[in-house]
Amino acid sequence: MEARGPFSTLVMSITVVKDVVVLILFSINVEIVNAMEASAQQTGKLAHLLARCIAAPVFKVLLSAILGLAGGLILSAMLMQQRMRDRGLLPFGVLLLSASMFLGARVLPTEPLLVCVAAGALASNRREDRGGDRQREELHGVLRPLMPWINLLFFTLAGAALAVDALADTAPIAAVIHAVRLVSLVVATTVGGYGTGLPVAHRRVLWMAMVTQAGVALGLARTVLARFPDWGGDLYTCLVSTIVLNQAVGPPLFRAALLAVGEHKQAHLAPASPRAAPADGETDA
Repeated sequence: MEARGPFSTLVMSITVVKDVVVLILFSINVEIVNAMEASAQQTGKLAHLLARCIAAPVFKVLLSAILGLAGGLILSAMLMQQRMRDRGLLPFGVLLLSASMFLGARVLPTEPLLVCVAAGALASNRREDRGGDRQREELHGVLRPLMPWINLLFFTLAGAALAVDALADTAPIAAVIHAVRLVSLVVATTVGGYGTGLPVAHRRVLWMAMVTQAGVALGLARTVLARFPDWGGDLYTCLVSTIVLNQAVGPPLFRAALLAVGEHKQAHLAPASPRAAPADGETDA
């Protein structure tokens, strides 16, 4: 839609914050499940189990953030290298660094997606006196040509892991989750809009811009499938069923919201209609 304006900026900001919060909560939940599975195999005290459920997730999130910030500093320095840009080596350097961070985070007790998100957020939000705008544009310019190929591989892999017969079995559960999520989005955006003084026109359609799900949700679902092979397949299928419903409904709703607030491309390109001259004997109100 090539939209721009206060509503589009708000939606993008909320989406980024949601992704970060989801990654943190996902990391905490994974560690809690790991601790519960380990306690089921070994007899231990309840206090030890609770300590592990609390300490392990906090340590993992903090370590992921530290590694992400360190990677973000390296990425920022790389983006500022004029020599790498002149030689055309910047895309390969960024891709190599990102892959190294992701694979290194898998070896360490960290969450790879959270590490990469922290690195990208730091590199794209440096202060202006440190080349913030320049780094953001350079990073987007490097990643934009790579995105179609990455999406092709990612969504093909996600589809290959999907059991179609199980998808039909989990459809009723997915439908209930989908409906509850829609209601929750309406309530959350309405309450949040009132509390922050959001314009009424934006408040009415904000929930429509929050329905779409795809990359991060599917990535976390794939992580569940890989981390918990015994039961992760069933949960993965249920999650994908819910994501498919959200993805089928979300984009049309998002498009309708952009049209309603008038921030789509055509609205910016349309010339202002000239004011008609009053007829004889008429005056302006």
